[in-house]
Amino acid sequence: MIRRLPTALVLLLVAFSASVVAACGKEEASLLDRAFKQEIRSATLSMRIEVSGPKGSGPAFGVTMRGPFKDNGKGKLASFDWKVRGKGMAAGGLDARIVSSGRNVFVEYEGETYEVGEREIARFQRESRKGGSEEIEDLEDAQRLGLRLQDWFPRSDVEEDSRVGDEPTTRVSGKLDVSAALKDLRELASNPALAADPTLKEFKQLSPAEIAKLDKLVSDPRFAVDVAKGDGKPRRIEATMAVRERPGGPAQTVRVVLTLSDVDQPVDIQAPSGGKPIERLLERLGGQGGAVDPEAPVES
Repeated sequence: MIRRLPTALVLLLVAFSASVVAACGKEEASLLDRAFKQEIRSATLSMRIEVSGPKGSGPAFGVTMRGPFKDNGKGKLASFDWKVRGKGMAAGGLDARIVSSGRNVFVEYEGETYEVGEREIARFQRESRKGGSEEIEDLEDAQRLGLRLQDWFPRSDVEEDSRVGDEPTTRVSGKLDVSAALKDLRELASNPALAADPTLKEFKQLSPAEIAKLDKLVSDPRFAVDVAKGDGKPRRIEATMAVRERPGGPAQTVRVVLTLSDVDQPVDIQAPSGGKPIERLLERLGGQGGAVDPEAPVES
């Protein structure tokens, strides 16, 4: 599962393992390390992204995504069927369905179906394999690349009696040192072994002044991971932080929650038989004054 996540998120999860070694003990760190090495063959995925104003003002923006997915193996596109909805600000009125057959991706929007195309998906997969980018899956990989992950989370806590839905879990939580993480990610983005990783591209451009500015604009960033006691696989990942547009200005709270349920249970995914070229949807959205990324995850 872990190799399907963006590199920066993988590193946050690996950093937890490193911080737990120092703060709580090797047993808990091993639990996280094992959790993110395991494959999740199928599940129902729910993701929610919320941006809220000052306390009491409620969510100003929200995007949710929910539906089943199935892992089709290393190097292959997963199958999934996700409903995406938005509320507030620019996302208001967003109501779409994104479906992958494992060979093609479809988007249903306002009564029309669009497809990326099997040839285009195959081309993208070939280009991804050509990159030869090194994968980071555990603490040893990160340390070999010179990352100082223990500095990312100065303190971690473990809660043994947590739950996600009806499942008992072990929860590991911590507070992120933004400056330490950004400095490491900037150095990592310059490493030739990861030059082909598109998720690290933006970090390469960060200057020391920009890192210092971001550190002042982001406050109280926290991260939590729930691991099921039954099979030792992840069930919930949550990140929250307060973000300001300018130093001293009002803060907005950003919250991202990803939940996995019905893990490794059979799923039924029925993809459309065809659709209009995806370029027509992008042109249509552009004509409405903004584009929606049909692959941007995001429910509850």
